[in-house]
Amino acid sequence: MFGGEGGLDLKVLATYPFLPEASRYIREEGPPLEEVLEHRAFGNSRHLAKEKVFSSLESGELPELPMSSPPECLAALYAYPLARILVSCVGDPFLIRRFSLAEASLARRRFSREDPAFLMQLSQALRLDSSIDGSYRLHFSDFLEATKRLRGKEWKLINHPVQSGYVILSREKFLRVLEGHLRNRFEEELPLEVNEFLLEAFWEDVAKLREMLQERKSNLQSTDLGRITVANFPPCTQGLLATVLASENVPHQGRFALVSFLNNLGLGFEEIYRIFASVPDFRESVTRYQIEHITGRISGTEYTSPECSTMKSYGLCPGPDSLCQRITHPLGYYRLKTRTMSRRSETGSMAKAPTPPEE
Repeated sequence: MFGGEGGLDLKVLATYPFLPEASRYIREEGPPLEEVLEHRAFGNSRHLAKEKVFSSLESGELPELPMSSPPECLAALYAYPLARILVSCVGDPFLIRRFSLAEASLARRRFSREDPAFLMQLSQALRLDSSIDGSYRLHFSDFLEATKRLRGKEWKLINHPVQSGYVILSREKFLRVLEGHLRNRFEEELPLEVNEFLLEAFWEDVAKLREMLQERKSNLQSTDLGRITVANFPPCTQGLLATVLASENVPHQGRFALVSFLNNLGLGFEEIYRIFASVPDFRESVTRYQIEHITGRISGTEYTSPECSTMKSYGLCPGPDSLCQRITHPLGYYRLKTRTMSRRSETGSMAKAPTPPEE
């Protein structure tokens, strides 16, 4: 599989270094790990590995690596396991999620350039039960596992045709499912077990990455919504905000709902942008564009956050509380609870006020 006249195609292995064949090639044909970490011949691989990890943390994207010659292919191939070792040396869950997502996103971009037959080879090499017959077919169990992080009605199994246990998908959705499968796999595999030798080999980069992570977490912890009281948010937007602040991804509909809700309450663009800068798939230009569009800065339309029925249809309602029964919109919930809490505060202040002395 994936071979040419001379055996394994090195460029294919370098392009998809997570394939079993790539691991086998490194294990059977490559030098000991100590040599890869120390010998000058692998200096480019080490450089590319560090670039991959730092890029995933800083921008959420991985650059395309040059692979026009066998030496460049080898450098790219070895950069993948070295990058995984560096991420494991740091061992931070946020970095693991961000690196995994960036690697999976890069793979999807590369998948999109392949013809259907080769794409089937790749998916089957990843142990997915798939086939193509006019449309892409994936066993429902693989579909459910690969899309477990994807929320929204478009990823519910009930909204896809199923034939004999296989989900029928468009090419674009099949690529998205492959990305989801890889992201899950990468996160589950990391961190790798590392020893003192590996920690010492990467100590400078580990220190720098930990410093960057600490700075990001410090900025996140100091997030202040000013006059907006988060405690008065309805369960849906409280949950979305908590997910974002925990550096977890939320679906597109959830981001729209949260951005529009915060904007409707009067939170400024930069404050909203700062909140979303912590999510693993953060991309500066994309995030800025999305927030500017939702808040009307470039679209000319300032969107109102979705009403409760829409939040439920998106799968974003975690379950109503007693106050939810009295409103039909998250903004109404916030305003009602704010008024209620304000009255209670005023009543409490009056009850505690000392009785003025008699004249």
